[in-house]
Amino acid sequence: MSIEASPQTSSGSCWVGEGLKREMVCSPPLRLVLAWSGGMLDFITLQKARSGEPSAAEELSSAARALHRELDRYVRGLEPAWPELPLSWSSCTPFVRLVLRTLSERVPYGEWVSYSGLAELCGRPQAARAVGGAMSRNPWPLLVPCHRVLAKARGLGGFGAGLDLKEYLLALEGISGAGDGRYIGGR
Repeated sequence: MSIEASPQTSSGSCWVGEGLKREMVCSPPLRLVLAWSGGMLDFITLQKARSGEPSAAEELSSAARALHRELDRYVRGLEPAWPELPLSWSSCTPFVRLVLRTLSERVPYGEWVSYSGLAELCGRPQAARAVGGAMSRNPWPLLVPCHRVLAKARGLGGFGAGLDLKEYLLALEGISGAGDGRYIGGR
């Protein structure tokens, strides 16, 4: 895998534009950039951390600190207890909400589902492609674990942050791209 780890962690926050706050938490090899507005988490950008990335001096919100603690656990291969964060669902269609909530509630750490299996869990067995579209619009990777959704033939499928990062996340949870680990769902 091409994910490079470093022992340093970093964090920071800044205000971007009117009412939008960005915070960054980093536990190499992962970095999360959180975008907040009106007290709600609009989205998270999942990225590879740069090796040797320095710690930032800015203070994080209590929510970002809690997320950082769990991200540290996660990259060490431990199951995280992601904090309950106020997610802004306003940009999600009702179908995307259904898919993301079903994934969060029914596919736990170390388990996986196919796109068609998730469609079945949502009560929409013919909607595998639409489920794939919902995964591509997931605003909160890791919190809503779209990396746990694999192609029907047990291939990786897609992932906005890159397939090497998806493979890394799955490996942290004991799931290989070939679909090792516990399968949840139908077909």
